[in-house]
Amino acid sequence: MNESIKYTRKKIRPSDIPATVSAKWSVTVLDEGFTPFPKRVMRAMHEIFGGRPEGIDELSVILAVADYKRLNLQRLPSIQYLAWTSGLSVESYRAHLEELVKRQLVKRRGSEADLDISLAPFEQMVERLTPDDGFESSVHEF
Repeated sequence: MNESIKYTRKKIRPSDIPATVSAKWSVTVLDEGFTPFPKRVMRAMHEIFGGRPEGIDELSVILAVADYKRLNLQRLPSIQYLAWTSGLSVESYRAHLEELVKRQLVKRRGSEADLDISLAPFEQMVERLTPDDGFESSVHEF
């Protein structure tokens, strides 16, 4: 395994950032791209990761996987790339990924050069922890 691979962070043009996103974060914060962060994850993350010193790193592992996913994905990511995306060392990413597998929050298969990581167990836990409140309208009147 070659851990000396160098990646570069590509900047995106401010005009390519949807206005609905740039209304929430500054263009400078968004200039490397962004990953959707579902509100249900925001509500459930405290129960899933709260009280665990490594919780923020485990969430970073999950967000790096979510960030990599695309429609019509041509190749699977390497552990080096996911670690780089998350800001963690490869060793730390590997350890946290294995912990998430043990906790049955993700499923993993493939080699470290071609990782296939399913977030379905994590998504199912988020769904269980954030039951639908039955509110369907996008307009809420007070």
